[in-house]
Amino acid sequence: MRLFPKKAYAACRHCTHGKLASEESRVLCRNKGIVDADYVCRKYRYDPLKRIPHRRPTLPDFSPDDFKL
Repeated sequence: MRLFPKKAYAACRHCTHGKLASEESRVLCRNKGIVDADYVCRKYRYDPLKRIPHRRPTLPDFSPDDFKL
């Protein structure tokens, strides 16, 4: 079993060869130059540290009455 799916995050914004430009819709690629952030080339290598996870949802406020039987 893989820790990270092979194709799930395929985008140049998650590649080891790319670096986000000042516009977040562009990536500075070492191999292809300036490309869209969703572009994927044959030299794509996934870097899990570049992926920004979704934020956790905030939990509702509970009162003590919610926990009484």
